Amino acid sequence: MKQTLPRRALATTTAFALALTGALVASQPAAAADSRLVAHYPLTETTGTTAADVSGAGRNASYVGGPGLTGGEGVRLDGTDDYVDLPDNLLAGLDSITISADVLVRGNQSTPYFIYGLGNTDSAGVGNGYLYSTGNTYKTSIATGNWTTEQTANSNANLQRDVWKTITYTLDDATDTARVYLDGAQVAQATGVTIKPSAIGGGTTTANYIGRSVYDADRRLAGSVRDFRVYKAALSASDVSALLPADATRLQRDAAALSLGDVSAVTADLTLPTAGVNGATIAWSTSDAAVVSAAGKVTRPAAGQPAKTATLTAKLTRNASTETKTFAVTVAPMPGGAELAKADLDKISIPNAQDVRGNITLPSTGSVNGTAITWTASPAGVISTSAVDGKAAGVVTRGATDTTVTLTAAASGTSVTRQIQVTVKAAPVGLDKDYTAGYLWTHFGVEGGYEKIFYGHSTNGLQWEKLNDNKPILANLGGDLGVRDPHLVRSPEGDKYWIIGTDLHAEGGGAGGSGWDQLNASQNLVVWESSDLVNWSDQRIVFAGFDKAGCVWAPEAVYNDATGEYYVYWAARDQTDNNTPDWALRMYLTKTRDFVTFTKPEIWTTLNPKGDGQGGRNIIDSTIAKEGDTYYRFSTSDWDTVVDTAPSLDGPWTQKIAPGQAAAAGLRTRMEGLTVYQLPDGRWSVMGDEFNYYGHIADTLSSLKFRQLSSGTGTDQVSFDQSFRHGSVLRLSKAEEARLLAKYGDQPVEPTDPEEPQQGPIAEYTFENGSLADSVGNADLTASGTAAIANDAEKGSALKLTGAANGFASFPTGFFDGRNTMTVSMDVKSERTSGNFFTFAFGQNQDRYSFLRVRGGEARTAITKATWQAESDVTGSISSGQWHKYDLVYDGKTLRMYIDGVKVDENLALNASVSELGSNLVGYLGKSLYSADGYFQGWFDNVRVYNRALSSTEVLQNAGVEDHLVDVSLTQPEKLKMAPIIDNTAHTVKLPVVKGTDVSKLAPTFSLVPGSTASPASGTVVDLRSPVTYTVTTSKGVKTDWKIEALVVNSPVLPGLYADPNIAVFGDTYYIYATSDGFPGWGGKEFYVWKSKNLVDWERSAKPFLTLDGANGNVPWATGNAWAPTIIERDGKYYFYFSGHNPTYDRKTIGVAVADSPEGPFTAEPNAMILNNEAVTSGQAIDPAAFHDPVTGKWYLGWGNGSPVLAELADDMKSIKPGTYQRINGLTDFREGVFFNYRNGLYHLTYAIDDTGSENYRVGYATATSMNGPWTYRGVILEKDLSLGIKGPGHSSIINVPGTDDWYIAYHRFAIPDGNGNNRETTIDRVEFGADGLMKKVTPTLQSVAAQTVPSPGPEVETITSTRCIAGKVTLTTQITNRDDEAVSVNVTTPFGTKSTVSLAPGKTVSQAFTTRQTSITAGSVTTVATAGGQSKTTTTAYSSRTCG
Repeated sequence: MKQTLPRRALATTTAFALALTGALVASQPAAAADSRLVAHYPLTETTGTTAADVSGAGRNASYVGGPGLTGGEGVRLDGTDDYVDLPDNLLAGLDSITISADVLVRGNQSTPYFIYGLGNTDSAGVGNGYLYSTGNTYKTSIATGNWTTEQTANSNANLQRDVWKTITYTLDDATDTARVYLDGAQVAQATGVTIKPSAIGGGTTTANYIGRSVYDADRRLAGSVRDFRVYKAALSASDVSALLPADATRLQRDAAALSLGDVSAVTADLTLPTAGVNGATIAWSTSDAAVVSAAGKVTRPAAGQPAKTATLTAKLTRNASTETKTFAVTVAPMPGGAELAKADLDKISIPNAQDVRGNITLPSTGSVNGTAITWTASPAGVISTSAVDGKAAGVVTRGATDTTVTLTAAASGTSVTRQIQVTVKAAPVGLDKDYTAGYLWTHFGVEGGYEKIFYGHSTNGLQWEKLNDNKPILANLGGDLGVRDPHLVRSPEGDKYWIIGTDLHAEGGGAGGSGWDQLNASQNLVVWESSDLVNWSDQRIVFAGFDKAGCVWAPEAVYNDATGEYYVYWAARDQTDNNTPDWALRMYLTKTRDFVTFTKPEIWTTLNPKGDGQGGRNIIDSTIAKEGDTYYRFSTSDWDTVVDTAPSLDGPWTQKIAPGQAAAAGLRTRMEGLTVYQLPDGRWSVMGDEFNYYGHIADTLSSLKFRQLSSGTGTDQVSFDQSFRHGSVLRLSKAEEARLLAKYGDQPVEPTDPEEPQQGPIAEYTFENGSLADSVGNADLTASGTAAIANDAEKGSALKLTGAANGFASFPTGFFDGRNTMTVSMDVKSERTSGNFFTFAFGQNQDRYSFLRVRGGEARTAITKATWQAESDVTGSISSGQWHKYDLVYDGKTLRMYIDGVKVDENLALNASVSELGSNLVGYLGKSLYSADGYFQGWFDNVRVYNRALSSTEVLQNAGVEDHLVDVSLTQPEKLKMAPIIDNTAHTVKLPVVKGTDVSKLAPTFSLVPGSTASPASGTVVDLRSPVTYTVTTSKGVKTDWKIEALVVNSPVLPGLYADPNIAVFGDTYYIYATSDGFPGWGGKEFYVWKSKNLVDWERSAKPFLTLDGANGNVPWATGNAWAPTIIERDGKYYFYFSGHNPTYDRKTIGVAVADSPEGPFTAEPNAMILNNEAVTSGQAIDPAAFHDPVTGKWYLGWGNGSPVLAELADDMKSIKPGTYQRINGLTDFREGVFFNYRNGLYHLTYAIDDTGSENYRVGYATATSMNGPWTYRGVILEKDLSLGIKGPGHSSIINVPGTDDWYIAYHRFAIPDGNGNNRETTIDRVEFGADGLMKKVTPTLQSVAAQTVPSPGPEVETITSTRCIAGKVTLTTQITNRDDEAVSVNVTTPFGTKSTVSLAPGKTVSQAFTTRQTSITAGSVTTVATAGGQSKTTTTAYSSRTCG
């Protein structure tokens, strides 16, 4: 990397190092040329641009970018733009190969990088067939295409940095074996390497480099290379070993490179190297240790004494070879007092001395020698010269006119003074400081390969648009070449601004930059200055960190009126903490008045205190807001938001929102890069970044209660016209806003005559006669690469793409510009089933585009103006590998996709229209806008573009379909709960109507293609209590019968958004306990109880019975995330188990509350009972499920996310019985939400699969004969049904209606029609069992279930079981006592037989004995059915195991 500005100059210190430049020992003369050599580049030139080939083949190379030519130390490459350009076609005819070179990779090398790369680069900057080596890890690969085709030999270790290494690669075609050597020793081998170097590019290679990758986005090599050789054979191991430089040569090189710099007047200790970069060890001796020791310690003579000299001798050793080198060192005497003082005064610099607009820094101590300094000023009263009211000297008072002030610095104890003249600018007159206009968001983005600064503007603080047509405002042309995380600072005077940012280049693909190096990157700040927000100074690289700082990230500044200076704070690591528990990012604070000189940084906030040995969290991205007299500091700790408050910037700071508490405060749980500002109505906005910015509002900051905003342009919604990255927001005055918009706002566009909509296409491509011509216009396609017209068995002449790199066809640039309303129609057969690619695309770049992708059985189209993260999409299903017709209808902010004439989906709220993608749009068949994506493989035919939105009937007609119903609705569309469900294959239509609709008088409406008719006609009132047949007659007289029926949508059973339902039945009442949904981050905090007498009509409690809100709630240990409860009754008490966020442990834990009624009131235990630190743990302690085993009588609790856990409840039902924790195994694809049931000797376990945010969330099922398992997976019993719009059905619970064998499942699904994983609703469906005793697959419905009450409980009887031994065999005995007030009939069933009692009088007991004829029996249960007055009651009673003999 070329350093354009030094980080820090130390006048009294001389830097000493092993230099890699200067006079070096030249390479030894080459022996007779090896006939196997293709090319040999010693790279020992010292001047010129030609790298000579000494093989005799004449294949000279070129030095590009001005690398350092050092002679014996090879070519030094800067990692930015230097490389060696080797001749084309270097690999032609080479079936076997050896490549060898000496290389030194510097410590600041970023990844990914190539040491060398021989091959080709496609037009998108992606490697397309190549051979390369890299050092991280040290490996060599050969490829025919991009990286997915690489065949690699990998050492799995990194190359050592800052030392010379000899790397060698051999590939033997005869054995298909590749070997990698390091310093002559083999370190890797790969067999089955079938690619020949000669096959790359068919022998044509035009991207052959040393120090540069064939991927344009990769880093350049920061290092040195010499002795680069290419052979046309695979050298043997002994040949490879012979390529190593001899020890004597290595010593000569290290001796030549050894330098101590200028030692003619040394004033500080010397750093004496102990090793050379070529492998020598270095020992030092001295002729006079009193002058300079063998360790480099310097002793200076006293002031006024003469200089002293000594000779340092370096002894270099490598194996048996040695060499010495001497250095004559002269040590200068100490300076006198006046000289020291003068050095201090000479060092004083006042930035912008002729344009002073704010306070300045007048140092009281010299920065070189520590001299005490006093100040005077003339005239007085303009600049203070001593501390006043807590403000250091240098406070400026601006007058009505510009004032020249002479400052005099005097060195205490001497007569040395210095005068500095400054100009204090007049106070601005009439400056608009009413900051109540619009908002400016200064942020970074990537353009041209580098991070740069962009502006965004908003009138209301919530709807944001890019300024300057999304072009950068500023670029960092020095330092690390990139700038990230900018912060805009306005002076309190209002006429001076600074932008400070992170000096870092880590993405975008541009050369140079230090990347994400956690040790060495980002040690500086980059600063710009302005007086008007429009005209900015050149960037200034400022070292504001500390010597061992790394990751100096995201600086911000706030003015402290109390001290008259700016507090500047940023995140950083301390390199000295590496590999210790103290290794963490902390926030550091420094102070400045001019953003040039800064105080020594100090740790401002940390979650990992230094020296405690405990380790801890990172903290970054602090931002400050002030409300009233309180400062609020928002920070990020490992994606968690942390908030502190203080009465002043100097503290004391008190943590108000700790890690893990963001959700409870209403904030998104995962964010960074926050910016906080006040909205026009006085509320506060909190914006946080995770790939996109997410908005929140708070009425006041003091409330610490936030609400996440949805995306959109409505009230209390947030929108971005394009992607915004980390930055900060400043509210503007009207004058500031006017200047910005005049400079960077949208320029007026001359109106153009709108294009008249045409009936037919404006472009058409039929590919007849082998042509890519537009058959109706002049927008001809252009073929690239392997794109060609071929013959398809079904379509005939069509465009074929092979999937090879650069195989695509392009539309004329600008053809799609401004086409907000259009239809793109095409026949496509895709032969790709995986990977990232676009089938059809148009746009400006990878930020703004629209596309269609046909991949396997899925078709997806989308549009975005802010990268893939903001895509608005439409999807559909297809039969893979077949021809289908696709019609994409763009109509403003609406996008519809039709497949084979049928509308499969539509998006009515796009984030972008076509015109918002910009101008000069490119368009492709088969190529993506992302350079890393692959290319489409398949066929195109009949591609047409219309400049209008085709109607559904037109699309259908173009597809050749005449008998379909389209645009189906009702004359009263408000009666529809969701869109009609149309099956074009079965010719059926289902009309999902809202609950309570009279289906006997409905009038379906629909459209037909011209020429077709229907009977009954569209709009006819019909009785849909049963399906009605409609006959469609086409223009050709073909008749097709359709059936239209109404579905009354009685679901969800609970109105509103509720999830994770636990359904239970107590007495004659059903109850549901659920998660309150619809909150960002699943942040609901309240539990309600719902009850019903019939499963259909549900009533919610008026108030929540539990609120998880810390001190503001009634669960002391929990703050939010009230999730997935369960309830069970024992001995008249009701135990309610639930999960919530526990701030004490910063994780989810499980607690319990107890009541005397299923409706409460419930009293929560003060502490959680499951902390997820027990003997067996899960991914999260969530989703409890309580169960009473009717066989063993034990009480259980199951829970878990990722890994299910089961344990026995203790008798108090509020704790776990020690030693009973166990993992539940055998649950395929388990995610969460266990639930248990028992029926006829079999235990049933249901659970959720996949993520609750996925439409594929579903219910898995397993069974066992014991609660201890083993569990047998039985498959999925409930999953989505897209034909009904049912997505994400899961997290269920199941009940048996007492006294029956009727079973029901309660579960949640995405709310219909527009729900998602945060907006879910609860419904109920029936569960049935097969003859095998297993649950059948549940059919999800929109209708839900019919009413069913709980039968009366039936007669009360008591069953007691016992066992005894008779003649060595076990006898099972039952005693049944009638506790009812009327006679009952009793039927007793055991594994050993069934016995009945016709009539058992009230209060009487009957005994039954069952002979088992076995010497031992295992534990089991007895089933008793008692019947009286037409009512029956079934009870199950357990018996114990018994052994006789």
